[in-house]
Amino acid sequence: MASNPIIDIYIPHLLTELQMQALHVWLATISSKLERRRPFARRNQRHHDYVREQRELLQLRLQLWQQETPDTALAEELQTLRHIIREKVHHYWHVGVTDGTQLDVAYPITNAVRPFSIDLQAFEPTNWEEDFTTTLELTHLIRALGTLPKYRIQVLGFMENPEDHLLCGYMASELAREYEAYAKVWLSPNFHTARGAAEWTQDDSHRLAQSLGGKTHEIKYHGGHNGETKRYHLLDTDAMREWTRHDRFFLHS
Repeated sequence: MASNPIIDIYIPHLLTELQMQALHVWLATISSKLERRRPFARRNQRHHDYVREQRELLQLRLQLWQQETPDTALAEELQTLRHIIREKVHHYWHVGVTDGTQLDVAYPITNAVRPFSIDLQAFEPTNWEEDFTTTLELTHLIRALGTLPKYRIQVLGFMENPEDHLLCGYMASELAREYEAYAKVWLSPNFHTARGAAEWTQDDSHRLAQSLGGKTHEIKYHGGHNGETKRYHLLDTDAMREWTRHDRFFLHS
């Protein structure tokens, strides 16, 4: 079963306006077509209202967590994140990536131009809008990074081919390098093309993470229908590049 490649890159520090604009310059170097688009929130009034309401609800959730937590460091990080969200940072592009040679790949990936969207805005916790969600993910992020992510860059491929997954992975690795950031991934192989079914456990994901070079962090969060504890991994640029080059690489969403 094919799926569109999608990946988030978490930036753990504040960005200046110049650093945000530098993303446009970087995109121009790796793509044959670059178009800055108006963010989704501005395309029609109904969606604009929805995004505004979601932003307000997120700020309310963060405020409640800030008031309830006895952890001073977490409270300070939540206050900083709320301030970033109030600034309404949102940059959005459509790009056409060619064979990937601009991303320092070992060989040209494709002969076609592959369409992607790049979306930069404030970090949002996983499943923050669900009643079952707690600050579990946030405390693990602070424990791993020493801080909460401030922004996230989301890379989304509009096509479902393996080449699009590869290009998305290489772009994530380069963005992690450019911004000293981490790629958020669910580490499990692509069993859609495997010979038969395979069982895969969290222990297998842990061993896979340990086998990658660079830095990796396992982050717990609440997910699923019942809010059970799940895990994802944050990979730095070296670990993300190794995962992209793995013979069973795939981007699960």
